[in-house]
Amino acid sequence: MTKKNNYILVFILLVVTTLQAQHLKVGDSLFAMGFYNKAIANYSLSKENIKEFKIAKVHEANGDYVNALKNLENYITIDSLNTLVNFMYGKTLLQLKKSKEAIATFEKLTKENENPTYFYYLGLAYEQDIKIIDALKMFQKVIELDDFHLKSNYKVALFEMRADRWEKAMKIVDKIIAQQSQNTDFLSLKAQCLYGKSDFKNAKKTFEYLIELNFKEQFVYEKIALCLMKLNEYQKSIEAYESMMIQFEQIANPDFHYNIGLNYGYLKNLQLAEKHFMLSVELKTATFEKEYFSIALFNQENGNLNKALTFYKKTIQEQPEYLEAHYQIAIITDETSKDLAIKLKTFENLKAKFPDMSTEKLSYVDYRIKAIKKEIHLKG
Repeated sequence: MTKKNNYILVFILLVVTTLQAQHLKVGDSLFAMGFYNKAIANYSLSKENIKEFKIAKVHEANGDYVNALKNLENYITIDSLNTLVNFMYGKTLLQLKKSKEAIATFEKLTKENENPTYFYYLGLAYEQDIKIIDALKMFQKVIELDDFHLKSNYKVALFEMRADRWEKAMKIVDKIIAQQSQNTDFLSLKAQCLYGKSDFKNAKKTFEYLIELNFKEQFVYEKIALCLMKLNEYQKSIEAYESMMIQFEQIANPDFHYNIGLNYGYLKNLQLAEKHFMLSVELKTATFEKEYFSIALFNQENGNLNKALTFYKKTIQEQPEYLEAHYQIAIITDETSKDLAIKLKTFENLKAKFPDMSTEKLSYVDYRIKAIKKEIHLKG
């Protein structure tokens, strides 16, 4: 080949390379402007492997993870060592719920580089695969590497809260809030932990602060209403539920009516309590043992024993294993019946049905069985 031919070949290669680069550059511009199909068309004209990654990014931006995965696999077939591509590949697998493949991808990345982000996504992959303990370990590893990694701190705090380990959750939450006093995600966890610890006064304050910060989720208002009831501010709790019915268009919410009924019951307003309990029954599509039990309990506390007995029996019809309803039936029967045999049978049946009831209840049942038997013997 002559020197002249060499120059020609080099020139052709330069032209081809420039054209390839130009296709990618035009594709980048079109992608940036939101012309996804045109961007893909220009990328496709290139013969460089990087086009597969770029096309995958367009598909990802368009929410098309299936095709994004195909292009990433095309890239990895030629170059499996590109960390950025492998990271995107793992995230795409997560989006498509291919958790086991995602785990394998992120495990490989974490072995190559102890990047907190890789461990976080490995935790997400374990979580998606229902390997909760493994996921928790990964999130804890992230915190070891980056103490204030927000998403991992949130995941660990949420796990501890759901396990009712309030103090452990609060320690994490307070650490973040000390740095970010208006972080609504962590303030929400704090409020829920305080509620879980039965610190209803401070829970209420924190939920109210969330509303001040424009975090106006329905559950926040519901928790405030519950806190008011727990703090014996029954009328305010009623008003909170009535306000929610309008604000969230939930006039027919059976749980709201049930809790309003509880508040009226505590206020000794049996008529309105029963009204809302029965509204709850009418609006529910499931069982009604909770409502019937509450009607029975408030009537029992107010001396309406026959009505209480009726509703305890309704409770059992809905939920045959409702221990407290069976127990209260025995108590009322003991108080109202003159037939010693019926009294004895009621307590013996209760003990036979619930041998694992609390020590306090079992002791009282045994005491009454013994006393009734003695009374029967003396009369016999």
